[in-house]
Amino acid sequence: MAKHHLTWVLAFGLALIAYVTLEPIHTLAAEPSVQHFPGVPGSNDNTDPDFVFSKTGVKQVEDIKYRFKRNPEDPWIDVTCRMNLTERLKAESAFGYLPDRWGRTLEDVINEQGKKAGILKLGMARLSHTLIPTWTQVKGSYGSNPEKEEQNFNFWYSVNKGTLRSKALHKFETEHSFILPAYSSWLPAYSTIVSNASTLLQDCGTEFDNRSPADKSRLLMEFFQAMRFEPIKEESSDGRQTGGVRLPCCVMALGAGDCDSKAAAFCSIYRTPQISLVLFRSLRGDPRHALVGIGAYPRASAAATTSTSTSTRRFEATLKEGLYDLPVEVPGLDAFWPIEVSGQGRARFKEVAIGHGGPYLVIPIANVAVPDKRK
Repeated sequence: MAKHHLTWVLAFGLALIAYVTLEPIHTLAAEPSVQHFPGVPGSNDNTDPDFVFSKTGVKQVEDIKYRFKRNPEDPWIDVTCRMNLTERLKAESAFGYLPDRWGRTLEDVINEQGKKAGILKLGMARLSHTLIPTWTQVKGSYGSNPEKEEQNFNFWYSVNKGTLRSKALHKFETEHSFILPAYSSWLPAYSTIVSNASTLLQDCGTEFDNRSPADKSRLLMEFFQAMRFEPIKEESSDGRQTGGVRLPCCVMALGAGDCDSKAAAFCSIYRTPQISLVLFRSLRGDPRHALVGIGAYPRASAAATTSTSTSTRRFEATLKEGLYDLPVEVPGLDAFWPIEVSGQGRARFKEVAIGHGGPYLVIPIANVAVPDKRK
């Protein structure tokens, strides 16, 4: 009897393992995840949510469904976006930097350019903790005059250090989406973040284009205001510095973000090259606040703006609380309507919410058109 009982248990166990193994591993979420805007902290009342979010996956595609309300008493609005899971995870893992990454990037560029110029043959540059390069002979290298190469390298670096630093900064921005402008410490490269995300969020942009082509900016404002607010840490779980920013693709995939993360996601989906975009980032307060700025006057040309020419220039504006009848003038750039993206119903279209007035850093955004893949 015991033997038959053991046989039955083993058979049941094998069947259970087979059932689990055959379950589709690409399913990301079996049930919708209901989330609230931050009006009622800690509330567990799901009877009347303002933002409903669910996500399922088939192979490497994430299907994300959102339901939100313009106001609590309004009818639901349904939006569906599709995103490549592999590309999203790749972007997330590349974003940010470890503390020693800038020194290593600068060192790599110096050595790469030194070899290309024929200056480094026997040796290579090593950077000290103060980021000053020192010529070091490569172990096993042979030459008639290493002292002469060291002298040539020191002279070459003294003449070209500005160019080498610029190349390293460009490489760092490309690889890690951070910039080091002359007026600040490291800042998230919001324009680069938006440009990189626009293709990944192409389907989301098309969805909002089709839903409200004439009023897309207002619909996007209401969408992100309804989305759950979630503070983002300055450092990721693996020690990378993120500047407290969540990538636009992750904001959409997780259905939550803070103000500058939502603002970057807004810009990534907006994709209207004739309209200039900026991100307003407050110069005071902790945490810093952020808004979107939408160009008040369409440009004659649809050529995309870029961050390269403006990343080292400082633009500022003072925003006043209240509804704007005239756009905010930013000397050297354009005039912009302020758009709040956090706090459902807290601010109307073209209004700065109470408590958010003050001086702001104005960061130009590269507004790139992404072709409709369905054409």
